[in-house]
Amino acid sequence: MPVAARRISHLNINCTDLERSLAFYRDLVGLEPFVRTAPTEPQPGAAFGLDRVQWDAWILRGDTSDRAVVLDLLQWIVPPPVGGAATDPTTTGFNRIACTTPDLDAAYRRMVDAGVTCWSPPHPLQLGDGGTARMFICLDPDGTQVELVEGRGTGLSHVAVNCADHDRSLAYYRDVMNLQVVAELTFPRQPGTPFGLAGDVELRSTLLRDERSRFMVELLDWTTPEVQPRPAPATNQLGIFRLAWVTRDIEADHRALAGHGITTFSPPARVEMGPGVDDLQAIFWGDPDGACNEIIQTGPV
Repeated sequence: MPVAARRISHLNINCTDLERSLAFYRDLVGLEPFVRTAPTEPQPGAAFGLDRVQWDAWILRGDTSDRAVVLDLLQWIVPPPVGGAATDPTTTGFNRIACTTPDLDAAYRRMVDAGVTCWSPPHPLQLGDGGTARMFICLDPDGTQVELVEGRGTGLSHVAVNCADHDRSLAYYRDVMNLQVVAELTFPRQPGTPFGLAGDVELRSTLLRDERSRFMVELLDWTTPEVQPRPAPATNQLGIFRLAWVTRDIEADHRALAGHGITTFSPPARVEMGPGVDDLQAIFWGDPDGACNEIIQTGPV
């Protein structure tokens, strides 16, 4: 049986300088900060797989829907951030976040004027169904890859996950996390420029959607070049770290995960979110490639 959690709530990105990253996602991408979570002192970190934890974070939203997935932009205080973001487009795990923007060319000009690294100008990406999608990929201040695609509004669209075993990851996100397959595409051989790669690329993609938030997980299976294994990131590693679902019954979801042979970092654990923000319960674990998933219980969903 899949978990009972039914809505993806947020995607987390770890950063080195919260104010600098906030300026990028607010002023250049166009997201709106609306909640700050900043525990005043370290607390037990078992849920995160750590000894003690403390952070400072902004939650940012787009303008597409009240139920749309939000961005949890977080700077670790205890322990401090480590490592680096995934800048190679072919490494396993969470690889890039995609956001929609109503004016792709204006977004590109903002990035260029601000000195942001972009792999290419807005570029038509050929899709396996004969269509195209205009997009470009840039790097946030810590090197996290951010894909901008044309859309009706500003908001989080999907997260790209590179898979060592595509069928294994598909079974996990479909059968355990209850996401719905909405498209399967085989990208024809084409220049790798939009991905920041020299030479041609070939890959296939499966898009799975959370029906409540409409957010999608894009599973990528690279043929040319081949996917590159990357160790599961530390909780405080820079870049995209976790994708979170909300639930009404975290204990039942914990049992459901165990039934699929999945071991969480800890049993459901209380997490203090800081002044003015309700505490919650959370569990964390890795997907088949080590990308961190989370379930939280905060009340009605």
